[in-house]
Amino acid sequence: MTFFVFVRFKVKPGTVEKFLPELEKAAKSTRTEIGCLQYEYAIDAADENAIILFEKYVDQAAFEVHRSMDYLKSFRAKVMELFDGEPLIIRGLQNLTI
Repeated sequence: MTFFVFVRFKVKPGTVEKFLPELEKAAKSTRTEIGCLQYEYAIDAADENAIILFEKYVDQAAFEVHRSMDYLKSFRAKVMELFDGEPLIIRGLQNLTI
């Protein structure tokens, strides 16, 4: 069953320009993962210091593989100091067929 993840990163004012290139590197790698169906992000229209990330995987197992990737560990280490609070992460949503 399709597995979705939403993340809202809040970064310190003036650091979006540092954060986005690192996110793009992670996005390029993630999009090549076999189980990744979609990986998109955008700046929150209501807050220029917030970035919304949308991830879609074939299933939860594919997401767990994604979480273990070394490039994500590197991404986290590079951007951790830019965060203005903890990211809001909503995961585990599964596609419902009505």
